[in-house]
Amino acid sequence: MEPKMGPYKLAETAVFLSSKIYPNSPDEAVAFLEAAKKKLKNTAQDVPADCILSTQIGSALLHKKDFPAVKTLLEETEKKLRGIDDVTLAHPQFYELSSEYYRLEGTHAEYFHEALKYLGCANLEKLSCMFPFCHAQFLACCYLATISPLLQPKRSE
Repeated sequence: MEPKMGPYKLAETAVFLSSKIYPNSPDEAVAFLEAAKKKLKNTAQDVPADCILSTQIGSALLHKKDFPAVKTLLEETEKKLRGIDDVTLAHPQFYELSSEYYRLEGTHAEYFHEALKYLGCANLEKLSCMFPFCHAQFLACCYLATISPLLQPKRSE
């Protein structure tokens, strides 16, 4: 008899274990998380758990600096998340990954947009005291970089 584990618990357990067992081996972490994804059924209840696992896979790929693979994964995961009516535990994790991806890529407007989504759905009480400060610095810089062209005086020619 196979023990039953709910999709969220499976995803949370796999994410926790992958970070502990393979902290410096992104390829092995990805393989472990992919194996966990295969255990999920293809039902609506499993979509958030699938997104949590995909987001962790994206984090491992980002650690490897595999930007094209992360971009593809973000696009696929975002489509799945749009099909969910409520904000789930997968949303903050996804937006944290996507904002970090755009920050590292240097795409400030997208970073600003995704970081605000993250802050809108994250449980701010669970964040470390330094995390909001760091995000606030990045957001302020991106905001200034985004609006600075708008603040330039128009040249009359």
